[in-house]
Amino acid sequence: MRRDPAALVFDGAGIRWSGALADTAYPEHPLYEAVRDQTTGVCRFCADAFGVAEEIRREGLSLLDQYDQHPSFRSYLADGYHVVTF
Repeated sequence: MRRDPAALVFDGAGIRWSGALADTAYPEHPLYEAVRDQTTGVCRFCADAFGVAEEIRREGLSLLDQYDQHPSFRSYLADGYHVVTF
């Protein structure tokens, strides 16, 4: 099976999902584990705003702060990625 390159970034209110998805009891955990190695990180500003920065660090995810404490989606576009949000 071919696997295209991807970068999963948690941003905005979606950063709260990183903790739920890491929980082995969560129904979607197996799906998350299938792409976990493509998780680039979590928006530092949002993690601080939602009070989950320590939880994210414990999960071993990076806090991204390339642009004013936010991930730089421009750099993903410059590297040839397409940004898909949901």
